[in-house]
Amino acid sequence: MKGINYNGHLCSLYYGEEHFLVKAISFLEAGIKHQEQCLCYLEPGLISQIKSYFENIELNEDQLRFKSLEPIIEDAIKTKNLDSLAKRLINLQQETISSGHSDIRFLVQAKVAIEETSPNKFLTWKSRLAKALSKADLKWLSMYDIADLISEQEVSKAALQELVSKHSSLLSAGKVHNLSGKEIV
Repeated sequence: MKGINYNGHLCSLYYGEEHFLVKAISFLEAGIKHQEQCLCYLEPGLISQIKSYFENIELNEDQLRFKSLEPIIEDAIKTKNLDSLAKRLINLQQETISSGHSDIRFLVQAKVAIEETSPNKFLTWKSRLAKALSKADLKWLSMYDIADLISEQEVSKAALQELVSKHSSLLSAGKVHNLSGKEIV
């Protein structure tokens, strides 16, 4: 898979840690190559593996950051003003560019966001985020473990469709697929 350099609200499904790392590292490598700041919201074990992967690669200061999105999630839930959320994201992007980076990209492991808030708060946030991101030109990749969507050895069609409906594009097999108005299940 070549480096992913695409503006939009991407989602990607993975199965297990190794599959996650392949996709995440490709996404982050593209950002690093383009001198972008990469903000990651991941499980601690995955953070250490990604840090280990990039430890021998020369990075600009602050180019690869790991932080919690919980304050952004809570703020998005409290404010019903989508323009305000879009402006906050655009301001963050502008601050990042002003600090010397070419742009910003986000990598979010959905499981962590759900565990730190709640499934309902996460879905509310994703819905508002999708609308706000349509007004901002950002690279945002949300990754979902397919194992979390499996119940009794079946993938929940409703859960998959709900997940996909919150994103503009799907990253699969190294390609970006437009999801606007499409059902994939």
